[in-house]
Amino acid sequence: MKWPYLTEPEQKFSAKFKSSPQHFIVEEIPAYLPAGEGEHLYIWLEKTNLTTDQVIFRLSQALGMKTKNIGYAGKKDRVGVTRQWLSLWRIKKEQIVDVQIPGVTVLQMDYHKNKLRPGHLQGNRFSIFLAEADAAAPGIARHLFAKLETTGVANYFGPQRFGIKGDNQLIGMAILQSDWQRVFRLVLGNPDEVEKSVQILQARILYEKGQLTEALNLWPKEQFIPRNLLRRLIETNGDIAKTARRFSGKQLIFYLHALQSFWFNRCLAQRIREINRIWPGDLAYLHKNGAVFRVADAEVEQERADRFEISPSGPILGRKMIEPEEKELQLEAKVFSDGRPDFSGLKSKFTRRNLDGGRRPYRVPFQNAVVEYDNNRLLLKFDLPAGCYATSVIRELLKENFPEPDYQIPDFTAGN
Repeated sequence: MKWPYLTEPEQKFSAKFKSSPQHFIVEEIPAYLPAGEGEHLYIWLEKTNLTTDQVIFRLSQALGMKTKNIGYAGKKDRVGVTRQWLSLWRIKKEQIVDVQIPGVTVLQMDYHKNKLRPGHLQGNRFSIFLAEADAAAPGIARHLFAKLETTGVANYFGPQRFGIKGDNQLIGMAILQSDWQRVFRLVLGNPDEVEKSVQILQARILYEKGQLTEALNLWPKEQFIPRNLLRRLIETNGDIAKTARRFSGKQLIFYLHALQSFWFNRCLAQRIREINRIWPGDLAYLHKNGAVFRVADAEVEQERADRFEISPSGPILGRKMIEPEEKELQLEAKVFSDGRPDFSGLKSKFTRRNLDGGRRPYRVPFQNAVVEYDNNRLLLKFDLPAGCYATSVIRELLKENFPEPDYQIPDFTAGN
């Protein structure tokens, strides 16, 4: 399945997205800057074609420190150039000088009292080049950007959340149902030509053949989850049930987050035509501080929504998620109850996995937008709040020309 678009389907153009790392540039907008003293060294770095996790892992190796002592405000994807802050506990400036990590350049550093934690940023500034864009592209882009500045951006979780094959949510569902045979096969096996890495594809084939050690040797070192699963599986002589009992649930929480994200996206897809409208019974999201309140008078609150002070919110399942009322409750129950008789039972399963959940706005503000065009190359600049995906903007421009997987819908009934 694909997510519906917010803007007019006929307003689109073709272009190449992420044709090189330098065509996708992200710069964090920090919530604060280091104060100059403290036991955490903040480093402002630029990384190219590396995920934030990969940089953290390689820094920990180079500095002889644990990854848990390296803080970050937001995780960034691999493909592209990113400038972001990291914090290093009890590391001195002089220790950084001799660290050489390919693809990483330290631009600035200073000390601060606290560790950087997820969410410690205002947002992200994007500069994205689209190659081979035709002459109509800038006019269409400006038209669509004007619409997004008014309505906001549909706050979909991006395709990177669901993996190359669009199946991370299937793994999350299998974990929720304790279907460990399926979990291990989806994470370690299930070879598919969609897999971009020949090395990983071969590792998946070896797993399917039962050659666990050989598969482990092929998985890249930065692929923590599959490597740890394989190590534990080898230790138990291939006993999946025993391995599952030994494996930390925290190490698999990434897939549960993908499942939460998938269901949020499905709810957003159902509401896509009215994400700037407030309904009675909505849980409105206050953009200035992230607070949520129940809407009593939709007509009064609509005025605040028109000023972009508030937006309707959708569900992130977990123990802290508040349920809406009336029309939005019916929408969410329909999505969650698709093939399942028990909406509350599904929520309780996330609660038992210690997932907080909450509410996420269906739309977010789109600011400081710029469109430039030169020699068939389109430059797009814009700011988005923390936790939002630039792909939600680009897919509105390219529509079906945007590269994304066919998202697979989890089986709600298997294993129950």
